[in-house]
Amino acid sequence: MTKVREIVSGKNLYNIFLHLALVASLLVIAVLAKQNRDLKRGSGQAPKANMRAGEYFSLAGLTPATNGAQIDSTSSPQLIFVFTTRCPWCKETLPMWNSLADSTAQKKSLPVRGICLDSLEETRASIAQNKLTLPVIVPSNKELFSHFNKLNTVPLTIVRVGTGHAPTVWQGKLFDEEFRVVSGAIANTSDHQL
Repeated sequence: MTKVREIVSGKNLYNIFLHLALVASLLVIAVLAKQNRDLKRGSGQAPKANMRAGEYFSLAGLTPATNGAQIDSTSSPQLIFVFTTRCPWCKETLPMWNSLADSTAQKKSLPVRGICLDSLEETRASIAQNKLTLPVIVPSNKELFSHFNKLNTVPLTIVRVGTGHAPTVWQGKLFDEEFRVVSGAIANTSDHQL
């Protein structure tokens, strides 16, 4: 019992704490040094490029996930919402996209389509669960479609014109102001002119 009292005495406890802090500090320094060395060598992966305004957006290799979800590669502009079923920001904005796709102004001007980057089965289950009326299409080969179109982040909102180019691209969740801009673009589009 006296041995235990000696070990946990104030002075010894202080020394034990200092030694543990020193060992923890050395471990952190070693890990940071390795990460620094890896970054200098370039062994870390470079960030992938994301789609930007003005780039080409292909609709090749898409399959309808819902009835009435046509793949429109004609000359008319369209609004495309790229999402996944697991993305929390995508789930949060799906009701807005649903109402936007059903709006009278949209039906007269700019078609709205959803492209889900998940499997057809997962997408259909999500459509049923969320009661989506938004026309949704899925790529038959997600990796190839995502690579070709530089879809490395979701959600992504794209205005695609007939040439296949995307003059406007919004990355990430659309906040109220951005969503008003998108809605305004739909309301102000007449005869499919953007």
